[in-house]
Amino acid sequence: MLFCPGLPGAGKTVLAAIVIHHLLNLFGNDSNIGIAYHYCDLGHRYNETDNLILSSILKQLAQCSGSLPDAMSTLYSKHKDKGTRPSLREIAIIDGLDECLVWRDVMAQLRGLQGANILATSRAISGIANDLVLKGSSILEVHARGTDVRKYLNRKMSKLSRFVMRDQQLQEDICNAILGASGGMFLLARLHLNSLEGKLSIGTLRDALTALPTGALAYDEAYDDAMKRIESQHRERTAIAKDVLAWLTFAKRPLRVEELRTAVIVQETDSHLDEERLMDIEDMVSVCAGLVEIDEKNDRGTLIHNTTKKYLKRTRAKWRPDADAAITASCLTYLLFRVFDVEFSEIDECLQREKAGRQLYPLLDYSMEYSALHARLAVTKPPSVARFLSSESRVTRNWLLLKAKCGNEQGKETVEWLIEHGLCTDIRDAEGRTPLRYAVLNGWERCVQLLLERRASLDSDIENMTPLHYTVKNGDEAIARTFLSAGTPVDTLVVRQTYIPTYQEGRVIYVIGDSEKSVAQNSRTVEGLTTLHLAALTGSQRMTKFLLDHGANPNFPSDSGETPLHLALRRDLYGPKWPGIVDFWNDPDNRVECVLDYIELDDDEDEYCSTQDWIQKERLAILDLLLENPEVDVDAQDIFGISSLHIAARSKDLSESITQKLIDKGATISLSTKENKTPLHFAVMNGNLGVVSKLLTLGADPTDEDVNGLNALHYAAQKGHLKIMQDVLSRVPDFLSETFLGSKDKNGTECVASSVEQRWSC
Repeated sequence: MLFCPGLPGAGKTVLAAIVIHHLLNLFGNDSNIGIAYHYCDLGHRYNETDNLILSSILKQLAQCSGSLPDAMSTLYSKHKDKGTRPSLREIAIIDGLDECLVWRDVMAQLRGLQGANILATSRAISGIANDLVLKGSSILEVHARGTDVRKYLNRKMSKLSRFVMRDQQLQEDICNAILGASGGMFLLARLHLNSLEGKLSIGTLRDALTALPTGALAYDEAYDDAMKRIESQHRERTAIAKDVLAWLTFAKRPLRVEELRTAVIVQETDSHLDEERLMDIEDMVSVCAGLVEIDEKNDRGTLIHNTTKKYLKRTRAKWRPDADAAITASCLTYLLFRVFDVEFSEIDECLQREKAGRQLYPLLDYSMEYSALHARLAVTKPPSVARFLSSESRVTRNWLLLKAKCGNEQGKETVEWLIEHGLCTDIRDAEGRTPLRYAVLNGWERCVQLLLERRASLDSDIENMTPLHYTVKNGDEAIARTFLSAGTPVDTLVVRQTYIPTYQEGRVIYVIGDSEKSVAQNSRTVEGLTTLHLAALTGSQRMTKFLLDHGANPNFPSDSGETPLHLALRRDLYGPKWPGIVDFWNDPDNRVECVLDYIELDDDEDEYCSTQDWIQKERLAILDLLLENPEVDVDAQDIFGISSLHIAARSKDLSESITQKLIDKGATISLSTKENKTPLHFAVMNGNLGVVSKLLTLGADPTDEDVNGLNALHYAAQKGHLKIMQDVLSRVPDFLSETFLGSKDKNGTECVASSVEQRWSC
């Protein structure tokens, strides 16, 4: 590993870029050599995790191969069984360790790579240079060589007044003075040269040369001089320069050129963008005394160095104390433009196009993302804040839903700010989803609390899920507790309905199916699917326990009479079925069993089996929690008269121990369905010999008949379950055996003889 420390402005990033360019030219087409690099960014240090950086490096290394997926899979399989590692040579360049909070974790991982060649740059900080993770590294200090600085100055000398270009000795004196004052730092040399622009005589230029700052305060003095030059311009040019510097210094992310051009011309009184006021980016840069440059490759306006941003932030009181207020005013004014007063779907589509780089509305994305953050940081609130919050424009409520939907940290801050300022909380998108629903899924506890305090709607969406139900999906006890503390009933319910997509004016609208409109109109039903139903169905032991501990009714019937115990046993429910009609309740991806879909059985049988065991334990734990509840009614029957014991008796996935637990809890073994079928009938029909024996031992009557006159023996004969037939017959007294064997159904058919004859003839 080569570690290259250096002072700020010494050229570390430029050096890293040169090295990267050189390596790509040498080895870019060699699939046996992987080259990856990462530039750490001080402005994004809180968002840069070790996983993010390492994932970026891994992606670059993988892309060095021409056939990514197959090659990586083959390579992995080849070395897995042998316990070896691939021999690919890796080269990694990391620029700016001092600008990365997780640099130590990243370097530890990279240095653990077999045969990796690493170059890292950083400011000369002893805490980094002496860290154990860099122990054994070769060290090469980065500083500007005099010959390189001289070449740079000679190339840029044409920026100065024309009399300089006519005097070779004066040019030499300028180079020598700047070389002596820059202390091996390219950036300082650049700033010193910039400070000489506008000097119109040899005398004033030589005075400036003798006053070039040096030493520890050289940067600040150079930046002070640049700001003085900005202030000395015409008032309009000074104002433009300060606007540009304010946006580039205090913006929460890098700005595209069109964003910057738009941002500096928006005024609080505007109702639309006056494109005739747009300026050329070169003119905007020219008024900033050399502190701003254009990154043409990335289409961004930037400050020339991170020390520039640090200086401008530190001295904001002198030149722009109200930067956040000014940015807030521009952003909110922009959002109130008439073009954005549209329906949610239109503004959502518009925003997606902007994120994709369309740039028809350059400031829309930034304004949506960061206006609220700037408003919170502003010491004084500009008039645009009150105007925005009291506006009738649809953009205000659309903004709330858009930012709740996006789910990032800036979205959270925006949503909180909007709610705190009283914006409408019950806007819905086409799918019926509200800010409260998104806040739950995002895990935004404070947002949820604020929305509940403002009586946000708890109605369900097209997934037939209320916001409280989504806490079960997330397994989020804290947010579920927030709902309950706000007075939301723990048994909040939904009645499943089918939503049909229709198109109106080019937009998708969901309407309830005709057959279910009467159900929707009778919304005050006392039957439906509660959060406990959902926890039991999907397989969430954690939320099942939480809900029961907080008083959830274990016997609450759905509109089909199913209790949570029914769903826990069946792992399914009545109503629309997947994949014909899909909602959250019938989507298999919302069952705990779906984790098995991510495991290849052939590749890792042990993992598959252990995961199956874990799922089974979760399912059994849920049943135990329900059965241990003193209020549970194990004889509760659904609309077809099916009880929990019926389900257990017919299921081949449930062990006999479940049947025993239900019986121990008091389940009636002879309970009949609407068709007079007992649990014994169900067990016989499904060939569950063990359950049949248990029920018969406990006194189930094999002669019980259903509505068709069929008893247990009939069903055993129909299904060809010979062992069950023997077991059933053995439980009948000898004097009744002949009568039992010859018993007939309601149609007068001797079912046993008929079934045996049919099977024999086949």
